Amino acid sequence: MNPEPIVERDPLAFFADCRGKVLRRTHFAYLGASDSLVSPIMWGHIGKRDIAELLEALIASGRRAVQRDAIVQMQAVEGIEEEALRDVAAFMQQTAARGSAVTMREAVVRPGGTMGMIVAGFYEVVAPLYPVKMCATLDDALDGLAVDATTREWLVRHSEEERQRGLQTNDLAYRLREYLATHVRDVSLATAAAELKVSLRTLQRRLRDAGIRFDDELGRARLAAAKNLLLRTEHDLKRIGLEVGCVSPSRLSQLFRALEGTTPTAWRTLHRR
Repeated sequence: MNPEPIVERDPLAFFADCRGKVLRRTHFAYLGASDSLVSPIMWGHIGKRDIAELLEALIASGRRAVQRDAIVQMQAVEGIEEEALRDVAAFMQQTAARGSAVTMREAVVRPGGTMGMIVAGFYEVVAPLYPVKMCATLDDALDGLAVDATTREWLVRHSEEERQRGLQTNDLAYRLREYLATHVRDVSLATAAAELKVSLRTLQRRLRDAGIRFDDELGRARLAAAKNLLLRTEHDLKRIGLEVGCVSPSRLSQLFRALEGTTPTAWRTLHRR
């Protein structure tokens, strides 16, 4: 196995051949420790968007009928939004049979304190069809699945590296989102980097490592700003589009269709009842 993980950006490609690879997102990464063992690692505060990315990965794994063991590392999770937790619980319950087709056994490294109790309770509620073992440490999980020494050494090393990389990127991604929330007009990657006091190259690299696209983040920030104006003002679509950085009503409509599956007018009508 290559000592350094190969970065794979496509979930389908990762689960087709995961050995020695890593799939990175903002608050989690999947490590392919061997042909028969994957290890998702999560950190920080998990929100609804993070769960959407996680479900995308789980759906991709279900399309590849390869049954593997899994070590779910949640020891660095600090919080999970209630709505996000409901989303993943509903998905796991609805796809229980498919989950057992791709997961042979699962060991969960739970966080400490209250979050650990929430994680343990979550698994009681969703009741997967495959065996699940709650563990206090990664060593306990590795022992429980009888992972061989070579795979164990590789996973321990790269788990910590991914966690530290993720925590650093998480902080930068959070600050970027905070900045974009109030700067949706006349903004670029370069102006954002200057505001965040990092070099353009550093911002590009950190976002790329986390699988984050600046244009996607800006689009979501513009959508949120537009929704606020649609709800709280009587402005027409042309004015709202200009205020959120869309040069025309058609651009605003394209944004809504891409991210919401509807038009700004239909969204306003539905939510202002």
